[in-house]
Amino acid sequence: MLGGRTPVLRYSLTFAHASGQPIHIDSLNMTPKTQSHLLYRFKDGTHHAAQEEMEQWPSYIRGETFLARKGDLFIWHSDLVHGGSEIGDPTKTRRSLVCHYFTEADCRKQKDSQLEELNGALWLNRLPPPVYTAPERFGPDRPFPEELYLRRHSDVRAAVAGGAMPSGFHHYQHYGFAEKRPI
Repeated sequence: MLGGRTPVLRYSLTFAHASGQPIHIDSLNMTPKTQSHLLYRFKDGTHHAAQEEMEQWPSYIRGETFLARKGDLFIWHSDLVHGGSEIGDPTKTRRSLVCHYFTEADCRKQKDSQLEELNGALWLNRLPPPVYTAPERFGPDRPFPEELYLRRHSDVRAAVAGGAMPSGFHHYQHYGFAEKRPI
């Protein structure tokens, strides 16, 4: 438990080299739904990034440099200003794993996702970004993601379970693609 609340793994990223990202605060782009203690408010009154104001935002903050050594573990709050330094020597690596955690209460408010226990912890099993692609792109070498499609479209799942539709792929081929339903 961190911060007195049950953490849930929501996003993870891996890097072989420095990310080179400009300075930022994670919670401006991955804004929690629960009350936060963010300092910066955009013109619309929220803490979520407003694209038209992002250019001015860096002048509001300043950063310090943290020089990590091999094996260091660095845990920071999502409101901490951070970024990735430029890659000075492309032959060297800086393998890293970055994990973003939300509170359990915040994750329960997410649409199209479910909390799952794994090895005594919680992670957010959420749908990947929607994809629209022609049905003919699927075949023996590229199978249709049946379970994902049925998870995304509960009405199709019910029709398949009730025998009114032979499969999610059949639905996608004959109706879903034309209806612009994502996979």
